[in-house]
Amino acid sequence: MSYPTLHIEGGESLDLPKSGTAVIRFRVVSETEETRGDKEHYRCDVEVLSIDKVKEDTSGSSDNPRSYAKDTEDALDKLARRKMDSEEEEE
Repeated sequence: MSYPTLHIEGGESLDLPKSGTAVIRFRVVSETEETRGDKEHYRCDVEVLSIDKVKEDTSGSSDNPRSYAKDTEDALDKLARRKMDSEEEEE
């Protein structure tokens, strides 16, 4: 099975859990649809506005189980600071 990929790039690590669930607020930056031979290919770049309600997957699928509450809080704080910094640069 093939899953879409979310690539997050920035100045600081987000310290997200190894697996889990989250609500991601985003804005579509670009979309491309192509036909390669007889296969359709779709690409979409999105700007992540926030990552909310992060919850560690506790089903036992994590290779290194530990508490991610503080890491998640720190990750969301870093993302919020990054967003505020980019908005200030635009002004």
